[in-house]
Amino acid sequence: MYYNYHATAKRLIAEGRLVGWYFAARHKAISPALVLVFDDDKHRVMPVREYRWAEYMSVLPAELFRGDKKTLPEK
Repeated sequence: MYYNYHATAKRLIAEGRLVGWYFAARHKAISPALVLVFDDDKHRVMPVREYRWAEYMSVLPAELFRGDKKTLPEK
């Protein structure tokens, strides 16, 4: 079944379902990755490829960042 991956991620963020996010050198086949962590059974973890990061940086709450603040890219 097809679903729009990024629309789903952004909808979950808008609904307040995001519980954390971090950058990983590698997450499964995605390297590097912005990893979004949700309280959703179907979409618990959603990695994002680097070329899509800019779309997310303005909507990700800094207080949910689970990493070293020095690794945050410029907005």
